[in-house]
Amino acid sequence: MENKTYPDLYDLSVNKGILPTINIASHTFYVDLQMNKLRPKDDFLSKGIDFTEIKDYYDRDRRAYVIPYNPKTREFQQDDVSKMTELPTDIIIVQFPNQYEMDIVGWNRKHGNSITEQDVKQMHFEARTLPWVDTNVIEHIKRNVAEQLQPKEGYVVNGPKDSLYRIPTDKQRVLPTCKIFGTEFIVDVNQLELREKANPKNIISISDMEEKAVQGYRFWYSPNSNSLTTFSEQGAKLAEIPDFVKLDPIGMAKKHNISEDIIEGMDDFKLMVDQDAFDKIAYEGIIPTIDIAGHTFYIDLFNDKLNPNDDIWSRGM
Repeated sequence: MENKTYPDLYDLSVNKGILPTINIASHTFYVDLQMNKLRPKDDFLSKGIDFTEIKDYYDRDRRAYVIPYNPKTREFQQDDVSKMTELPTDIIIVQFPNQYEMDIVGWNRKHGNSITEQDVKQMHFEARTLPWVDTNVIEHIKRNVAEQLQPKEGYVVNGPKDSLYRIPTDKQRVLPTCKIFGTEFIVDVNQLELREKANPKNIISISDMEEKAVQGYRFWYSPNSNSLTTFSEQGAKLAEIPDFVKLDPIGMAKKHNISEDIIEGMDDFKLMVDQDAFDKIAYEGIIPTIDIAGHTFYIDLFNDKLNPNDDIWSRGM
């Protein structure tokens, strides 16, 4: 169909009623907007993929659906990522366009819009299989495994944690709060985290957030548990918050020992990142190093390891 002209495709779709198709992991589906689903072309056992079931898996940034898919059953399969301790072997993550892009004729008919020959440019699509690193599943697995390895509550020595490495919470003033989809969180700039006001054990750390291109952070949020989640959880919402200097300018000024007047014109990047070091790494190609027990290692994020500076026998870490 790639060699057909727009009028030919228009005739196939409008006059002959041929449905567009999409290939997902070597299996072909009809894009059937009357049935509101992707219908298997040659498999009567599969129920297909219902758009109502995957509506919460639509990624607005990508303008596409990103769903877990079982190639054996040829169906959408939702697993509980909170219980995963290893990568699933029965599902993959696939991405494909929205209904309008896949079937503009069917979409316009369904909504009573007019159709022209130039509208129909494609009748077959290929879904993209995403690598696991493009999802949040690996982070969930790491977190789940770490939780399983933690000692039982009865053997935990009660006491302050990370007291040597983190600035204690400011107890001298009432900390500000921010709301995330109706739930109130305490803003703790010393810990760089948000704590649910009604449940202080529920914490969203800056390390779990994605920095936005200009200012602020975003993360996938579960309104059911008021906690972090992944885009694959049904009902998950993409939460966005401002920089910490906007959430609590007084606290950030106090923490970094600068005046509140100066903090007004700053963002988190300018305040918390060493600008000279950043310029050397970003623009001069300088690779950062770390000293461990007298030995120097290069920080190689591309290969996810520490490379020894002058030891050819060491594989690094």
